[in-house]
Formats: sequence, C-alpha cells, structure tokens
Amino acid sequence: MRGAIGKGVIVRRSDFREGGVYALPDGRQLIASESGSWFKFYDPLAWKYQGPALYEIAGAIQGEIPGKPTSPGLLTSMGRPTQWRVEDLVDQGQTAASFGVR
Repeated sequence: MRGAIGKGVIVRRSDFREGGVYALPDGRQLIASESGSWFKFYDPLAWKYQGPALYEIAGAIQGEIPGKPTSPGLLTSMGRPTQWRVEDLVDQGQTAASFGVR
C-alpha cells in the first residue's frame, strides 16, 4: 500500500462510502457513488449538477478498450486507463455534504 497524504486514511475498494470524499495524490478531491457492486468518482461540481463521473473502477464498466486490458483496481476515465489506482485514493473523512451538495 502507498503512504497516506495529509490526514486521510488509505482505503481498499470494499471501504468506499456512498457520498464519501476521497483525494488523489495530486490533491484533487472526488465524491464516491455506488453503482451496483462498484463505484464511480465525481468532481464535486459534477456531483452537485448531476454531471458525468470522472473515474470508475477498472473492470467494472462495459466497453473497455479492445486489446488493452486493465488490471483490477485501476481507475479508468471514460473507459480509458489512467495513472491512478484504488490505493491512491485517500479517505478525507468528509461527505458530499461538506461541499454543500447532497
């Protein structure tokens, strides 16, 4: 597991909370939303205005890029692999309500 940044706690895939706030190593904060048995991650403004998710957990979405398999735990964006993994997300101990959104 990678080291935690700030005051957050490193999480595993099974630890995500609906509406929980998680940070990437670059400082970007995301709000988690359960979608069946997996999670999507939203920018706070996208969450507030019901916009599209920025990231999903790899392997849980349809239409992955043919010939480019993704490993479990990799975050994808619009079906494309990213540099981020589930282990990179750090629980900030907040919820979407702390951004004034529900």
